[in-house]
Amino acid sequence: MEVSKGVILCRASDKCQKEKRKTINGDDLLWAMATLGFEDYIDPLKAYLARYREGDTKGSARGGEGSAKKDPIGSQLSSQQYAHQGMGYVNSQV
Repeated sequence: MEVSKGVILCRASDKCQKEKRKTINGDDLLWAMATLGFEDYIDPLKAYLARYREGDTKGSARGGEGSAKKDPIGSQLSSQQYAHQGMGYVNSQV
């Protein structure tokens, strides 16, 4: 599974770079997973991401956190940071 995470991050990072964006978001990761054959995981993760985002806009149930929470699927990942880390990891496994 570790190799899969690196490959998914690299694919999402490539997409962001082509679109001239520096941040990988949850939708980019879901797209990458779909292109790599992880279709079985897409619908549950989309539902989770939608629920999370809905809860994020309404505020945290714990109070005080509200919109300060980050997207757990990666809204604040630097595409360049993970492209380099992911590629190094993937290459080290070959």
